[in-house]
Amino acid sequence: MDVDEAILEVRNVTKIYGSGRTAVKAVDNISFSISRGELVLLMGPSGSGKTTLLTLISGLLKPTSGSVKIDGVEITELSQKELARIRLEKIGFIFQHFNLLSALTALENVMIPLIIRGVGEREARKRAEKILADFGLKDRMHHKPEDLSGGEQQRVAIARAVISDPDLIIADEPTANLDSKKGREVMELIHSMVRDGKAAIIASHDPRVEDFADRVLRMEDGRLKSDERKGP
Repeated sequence: MDVDEAILEVRNVTKIYGSGRTAVKAVDNISFSISRGELVLLMGPSGSGKTTLLTLISGLLKPTSGSVKIDGVEITELSQKELARIRLEKIGFIFQHFNLLSALTALENVMIPLIIRGVGEREARKRAEKILADFGLKDRMHHKPEDLSGGEQQRVAIARAVISDPDLIIADEPTANLDSKKGREVMELIHSMVRDGKAAIIASHDPRVEDFADRVLRMEDGRLKSDERKGP
């Protein structure tokens, strides 16, 4: 595995809402890349464009101009069907509010991405049981979200995001609803997966996340103000 291999390349990406004098640049000519083995923190005040940028990177929103490549594939030119496949196979998205299906157990929530990919139910169950056990949820996997703590729900959400072994983890405020101990546990999980050869970009206001980051990207008014590498 080449840890210097770029899994995400963002080049001159701009997103404009509206037109003429009312046009707003939510993201303004941003460029950066992330390599395997890197955990990148995206910081900035509310309204700085962080969530919009993550949405562009994940292919849920198309940029007005610029290029986004994931594992060498230019996603801005793909059809909706092709984009769905890239998101399913290459991206694990971790949401702030977990977005677990309340009618399903933790195990069933984690099985969903595999079932969508055509994995048989028995194999999907086996893989989901293993990852939940690895995440310390062996005795909680048959509980529904309402019966789980916030930290447990977030770990289920992370398991669901990475069950398909994506190359890129995208997280929007993954520790915002967690106390200090649970927030650190979540970041340790993400950090360990990145060290195994994935890449991650995490939008957060939480200074605790900075302890785990290799780089910190700072945004303001839709622009990238700095790209700071931490450590050696």
